[in-house]
Amino acid sequence: MIPYLLSHQEEHQSGPNHDHNNCNETLKKVEAALDGQLSADEEKDLWDHLQKCNGCLDRYHIEKDFKSFLHARINRVQISPEAIENIRFQIQSIDQSNR
Repeated sequence: MIPYLLSHQEEHQSGPNHDHNNCNETLKKVEAALDGQLSADEEKDLWDHLQKCNGCLDRYHIEKDFKSFLHARINRVQISPEAIENIRFQIQSIDQSNR
């Protein structure tokens, strides 16, 4: 998202009085919104901004489409509790050897 933040001001079409810092904050919240992690007030603020800002709205749709693309192609696999415990043990072993 960072390259977009840097170029967003140049592409923005909301007029000279538009607060681009607000765009940067909005774009930081897009992922949280797509994950359902925003409060009702934060979500309202996000949508208020997206309705006024075509650049941020476009970016929201790009992120949403990309997330949908990934979810459609990821196969979740159930693994055994033993495998989980083995992975935890290996991580702990690595962590302890790095100390």
